[in-house]
Amino acid sequence: MKDVLANLPQFQELKAKYSAHISIAQDCMAAFEKSKLSQVGTVEQNMACGETADGELPKTVVLDMVPLLDDQFVSPVDKVRLLCLYIISKENGLLDDDRRKLLEHARLDSGLREVINNLSLLDVKISKPPRKPGEKSNKKKRDKKKRSEEEEVPYELSRYVPVVKKVMEGHLNNTIDSSLYPYVREMEPEEIEEEARLEAQRPAPSLRTTRPKWQQKTKSQGESRNPSGARLILFIAGGMTYSEIRSAYEIADIYNREVYIGSTHVITPSTFIEDLKGLRKPMGKIPPPVPAYVPPPPEPEPRREPPPLKQHLSSSSAQSSARSSGASTPVPSVTDDKSLPPSSTDSGKSEKKKKGGFRLFG
Repeated sequence: MKDVLANLPQFQELKAKYSAHISIAQDCMAAFEKSKLSQVGTVEQNMACGETADGELPKTVVLDMVPLLDDQFVSPVDKVRLLCLYIISKENGLLDDDRRKLLEHARLDSGLREVINNLSLLDVKISKPPRKPGEKSNKKKRDKKKRSEEEEVPYELSRYVPVVKKVMEGHLNNTIDSSLYPYVREMEPEEIEEEARLEAQRPAPSLRTTRPKWQQKTKSQGESRNPSGARLILFIAGGMTYSEIRSAYEIADIYNREVYIGSTHVITPSTFIEDLKGLRKPMGKIPPPVPAYVPPPPEPEPRREPPPLKQHLSSSSAQSSARSSGASTPVPSVTDDKSLPPSSTDSGKSEKKKKGGFRLFG
């Protein structure tokens, strides 16, 4: 029965339309499973959040991380990220012997080992001295916090909340520290009253910020959304991540605001590792600043050439110029045969030729 239904014409056409999407999804899932991204992401989230998906303290981080460091299918960049997160999560650093053992499991080259050493330039404590005999541990006990239903997240691989989202929420709720983020211009009393009136009319936002909404019917392009309140413009100097961009979309959806987020560039895991690797390298030559604009000089006016001199001067003009100059010697006239008037004999001959011949006798 299954084969009969699959061979129907309408199902064949539907299968042809979705075959490309199914093939792409299968390739993505194969790459996801081959690189062990699910296990890597779970360990990263446990270390970044300081708790597991169930809200418990992560007590088996090393046991979960070492098999991933030994796995050849896990990329070296992912291994470096795991080690960096583990060192950052340890506020007092690691023992040199423990760090050496983890690096042996990861089998990293010298360039990626330099990434871990450069964490000290970011004010991260890498190593700690061995504990003295009889010295007590300074490890703080963390009280277990029961997570409410409103704070539950559906995706275990996206539990970490960026600081940028908390800053935006504090700004919109007027709970942000003004000493850390001072106002450029103090608000007028009328603006404060208008803002308070809009806040009173706005319903309280839900904390379920990461609930999936793909199954809900999206608005068509004709249905425009009317945001309430002023625009929120956020600029991050030094780069922003994709999780911070996602937080801007979530804040815009919760508070019904227009949120614009921008930065100098977008930080990806690979670019972050490359930037961290080159922190100790000497800075290259800084390109010179763009010179100031200098307008071009005006074009010179075209030079007017004097009119050409006459090659032949008449005798009368030459003599008159000589008299005016007061010269005692006579100036010979420069004439041309063509300029002289024809003689009488020549004129007679020419007339005879025109009449049609010449006489033989007399």
